Amino acid sequence: RDLHGTKHSFPTRRSSDRRAQRSGRYYARLRLPNGWRARVYLQTKHPTGESRASHLAISRQWWAEQLAQPTRWLTQDASASCKDSHSAQVRRALLSHADGELPVIIKRPLARNWRRRVRQWLFPSRAVRGWERGHALLNRDLPTARPLACLERKVGPFVRDALLITEAVPGAIDVEAYLRGIHVARRPIEYARRKHRLTRQLATLLRRFEERGFAHRDCKAGNILVLEQPALRLFWVDMDGVRRSARGYQQPIRSLARLYASLDAVPGVTRTDCARLLKHYTARWGADVLAWRKLWRELEPA
Repeated sequence: RDLHGTKHSFPTRRSSDRRAQRSGRYYARLRLPNGWRARVYLQTKHPTGESRASHLAISRQWWAEQLAQPTRWLTQDASASCKDSHSAQVRRALLSHADGELPVIIKRPLARNWRRRVRQWLFPSRAVRGWERGHALLNRDLPTARPLACLERKVGPFVRDALLITEAVPGAIDVEAYLRGIHVARRPIEYARRKHRLTRQLATLLRRFEERGFAHRDCKAGNILVLEQPALRLFWVDMDGVRRSARGYQQPIRSLARLYASLDAVPGVTRTDCARLLKHYTARWGADVLAWRKLWRELEPA
């Protein structure tokens, strides 16, 4: 209620999450040939500088044309492959829009054993989870690659195939590749300066991620992108690994241990860098300045 006693209602983040599940001004549901069903992004009220798609108004008809044969990107150009393993197929592609080319990443999750296959048949697919959690992160000002389309092909209630299309972040590379690149190309003092700046950004990203109620079960250097120009920024990818954290969940030991393990073989990354990251991560208003030491003792065995 305002000062005059009038009651007002404002959209919440939860309502924004629900908006991504239905047709409207910003999202749409489509029926496609061969049993495919899709959820697609149309436009947003809050464009950002690093997202080209956020400045576009995309029509349902354009999406229907682009997705008429959704698996063609996975078979046409092998040179565009980013990953081809037992867990997923990932390709780069360019979608032709009236306002210019739109670079995207197309991911087809695969079941690597019979348990995961049954889970994919009976539960929301990894593509759907990536769509929902990607938009949930964006609704909470957590930078991530914007999900543009999510497709499923069902036989009755069972999911036989699924695809997730996300916007590519031009010029961005993962944390591991970034550290390896500047270690080779920069002088030691410049490498240390950039590494320390990245450490502060990474600690802030992890802390905000936790404070907004999320956990990442595959928190590794390859799932965090670095965009250096015009200013250093970090982005989450692989959103199907994101989970809602339980109430009171703090200090994600598993996530930090996974991140440290993924950086263990990177040249120039030391135990001092790990300690520095923990000090920035635990630096909250009113927190004990030595809280990082307790976290370090819990983290080392993990």
